[in-house]
Amino acid sequence: MSEQLTVCIAGCGGMGAIHAEGYNELDEKVRLIFRSASQARADEFAEKYGGEGFTDYSKAVAEADIVDICATHDQHMPMACEAFAAGKHVIMEKPISRTIDEAEKIIESADKAGTKLMVCENTAFHTHVLEIDRAIAAGDIGKPFLIEMSSMSLWSGLKGGTWRTDYAKTGGGVLIDLGSHYIYLARRWCQNLESVFARFSHASLEQEGEDTAVVMVNDRDGLTATIRVSWGAPGSPELPWIVVYGTDGTLVSRNDGLFLTAGDGKPEQTTLCDGKFMPLWWEGIRIGARTFVECVRKDKAVPSAVTGKTAREVMELVKAAERSAKDGVVVRM
Repeated sequence: MSEQLTVCIAGCGGMGAIHAEGYNELDEKVRLIFRSASQARADEFAEKYGGEGFTDYSKAVAEADIVDICATHDQHMPMACEAFAAGKHVIMEKPISRTIDEAEKIIESADKAGTKLMVCENTAFHTHVLEIDRAIAAGDIGKPFLIEMSSMSLWSGLKGGTWRTDYAKTGGGVLIDLGSHYIYLARRWCQNLESVFARFSHASLEQEGEDTAVVMVNDRDGLTATIRVSWGAPGSPELPWIVVYGTDGTLVSRNDGLFLTAGDGKPEQTTLCDGKFMPLWWEGIRIGARTFVECVRKDKAVPSAVTGKTAREVMELVKAAERSAKDGVVVRM
């Protein structure tokens, strides 16, 4: 495809801004248009990142080759299906949807249109995650048997209520939102799923869904992944984001880099990546946006790590954890 592509970013919030930054870093520039319910907001983004602002979603879609959905979760399915019906390619923020049924409708619409779908899971492009993949495949830590993932904080910006505290808009609480990143990683590394067990709580926030979730994912090959996520944990200490324990060593992803430790007593530490976790977190989003443009431009397949099918599998695991927390049972996969 030689002509300049037009990308419509639907949703002018924090994620829309990061996606716009990613597109503007492309060597071969794209034309950007922005859709928001607020014309002033759409125009603000158009002025900042270059392009044009719209409030009418259908008109914005008609002008685009690619529709990038950075809207609230409840808008993902209707926006995606309209874009596919118009023959457009669609990239969207995670999670793919609020429910498995909505995810299936999105995937069916993409298949019917014959256009491309990517769910932009930024950890799929995170340097720490890619290096963990490499280290595991190379046998650097022997056989992995336990993964711990944590993101504990008090998000004071949610107090008083936002769309993220509204169950109808999100389809859940912290797990379907922030936690879906770590559910994705559990699914990435626990490939022969056996069971899920979860506990939820409402610790500090006026949130309709849970503000804290603890999830244990087991696979049939002896690997267990634990996930702790919270937006309601004041004064939480700084914890490693990801720790992978193996029979010959441990991988530790911290704010200051990714490290391999091995040995008894005082273990030796090797730096595998000195990139800081959070800047690489945001860069993963920008890489995802740029990757999708290249898939469309060169008619390449979307990477399997970020397809609709993979996103649906993540949603299945989220919903299994929700059932476990609600009923107090282990859910077999």
